Amino acid sequence: MFKRILWESLQEVAEHPMLVRIAFLTWFVHTLASFWRFGYTFYVILEKNVDISSIEWTLWEYIKAIFDVAAGKLSFWTTVSIIIALAIGYVFLYPIGHGMMISYIQDHSGVKALRSALKKYFTITITEWLLAAVTFGGFHLLALRYFYQRGILWNILVEILILLVASFVLGCTFLYAYGNIAAVTDTFDTSRPADQAREALKHSSHVAVSHPMTTLKFMLLSLFLELRFFVTTIVVIAIPAFLVRVALQLWIVSNESAVATVMICIGLLLIASIYINSIIDAFFTVYRYKLYNELKQTPEE
Repeated sequence: MFKRILWESLQEVAEHPMLVRIAFLTWFVHTLASFWRFGYTFYVILEKNVDISSIEWTLWEYIKAIFDVAAGKLSFWTTVSIIIALAIGYVFLYPIGHGMMISYIQDHSGVKALRSALKKYFTITITEWLLAAVTFGGFHLLALRYFYQRGILWNILVEILILLVASFVLGCTFLYAYGNIAAVTDTFDTSRPADQAREALKHSSHVAVSHPMTTLKFMLLSLFLELRFFVTTIVVIAIPAFLVRVALQLWIVSNESAVATVMICIGLLLIASIYINSIIDAFFTVYRYKLYNELKQTPEE
């Protein structure tokens, strides 16, 4: 069943490119945020461990320079504008786009998908907020990064705290693995969005507990697909920096224009990587949808 659904999901995405277009709009902000998270994590590690007191234009110094430039060039109102834009993206683009993707898989109609997404907007949004509260996906990048930055990562109390929180996150991730699909596809006993969101999480928990091994396989696949942001960060930051370093050695570009050149290359690669991630996200959404609906009709393992 697992492999069959994988193949069917690949075929679905290949036959319906509209799914990739919806995914591009849905995940644009998410991809940017993930890229920044991974990149800034590298920056913290390098800043703490690499001697960058003298500028010799090494690869690591380029990474630090990029984040220094980004932090130093942004004015207060520019920063506020970016935060507002990201908030709008998360609050509106993702719920509507996610609902459209699931509905499009069912009907293959863009108009019907939009109507369905708008109808379920509040249910999807509340479900996502609940999932974000209990399955904080960036925990390992945020908490561990700050513990590391302050030099207390190896404190026994901090390690126990990390273990407890990580156990809670993994448990919730397992139980609510299908929550955002259930919020769109399931029929509920109430018309109130908050109650519908809670029912969606209950439905997800029931399916996960009824099919634990399949859900664990699904979680491993999810983790594998999330690693693409790690690869994206390496490609988007390291490759331009490496190429510019070579160009500096050959006197093709000057030190003054090096960071600007890197920034332009990063922008182009970032757009390309977002599109590639959209294809992956479209496939993963189709797969999660098909798996959830089949497991609901399959006897317990």
